[in-house]
Amino acid sequence: MVWKNTKQFVGSNPILIAKIMVVQKQNFISDYERDFLLSEIDNNIKDLEFGPEPFYYWINLGVDNPILSTLLYKKLIENHIKFLNDSIEVRDWEIDYVGFAYQTKGFDYHADAVWPTDPDSRSLGTPDHHHDNFSHYDGSWVDNYCPWRVFTTVLYLNDDIVGGETHFPTLDVLVTPKSKKIVGFHCDESHVHGVMPVTSGYRKAFIMWFK
Repeated sequence: MVWKNTKQFVGSNPILIAKIMVVQKQNFISDYERDFLLSEIDNNIKDLEFGPEPFYYWINLGVDNPILSTLLYKKLIENHIKFLNDSIEVRDWEIDYVGFAYQTKGFDYHADAVWPTDPDSRSLGTPDHHHDNFSHYDGSWVDNYCPWRVFTTVLYLNDDIVGGETHFPTLDVLVTPKSKKIVGFHCDESHVHGVMPVTSGYRKAFIMWFK
């Protein structure tokens, strides 16, 4: 777990005004659950062909998909809510969006609920393994197309890859994919993040957004 607190002072007394965190937990799911989720990806891509060029493919489950009411998914969602209540705060968490990421392509630096006010800065650069391709944005931020999102979780399903790390450049945090590991973070401008390109294998992850 990574904590960084931002404080302001009234006299000599510090007042906490913001909380920045990236939370991680290894072995969040069982081998059986991991294998089931991997099979879900395989079933969705079995008729697709991916060429040699880097790609990002999203498998959308939405929030009204009947599959989410099946026993395994219900347990998975319950465990996510418990993880949030234990690690972040106790509240009535609601699912905003859920699906699978299958990729070799990196993903631009971004925040999940806001973007820079300057349209020319809304793509902050694609991560690379030297960590030097991030354009720090010093301006103000505004709501993007999903301002209600509060928290994101990424559940990594495989570790037989090279690359695919989740990088938080302003926090100096690099999360390496490992099978059954979950990482969670807020959706605000303090948690700008991107995905490193995969140089060997395929990055497979189960991703949820909460409101």
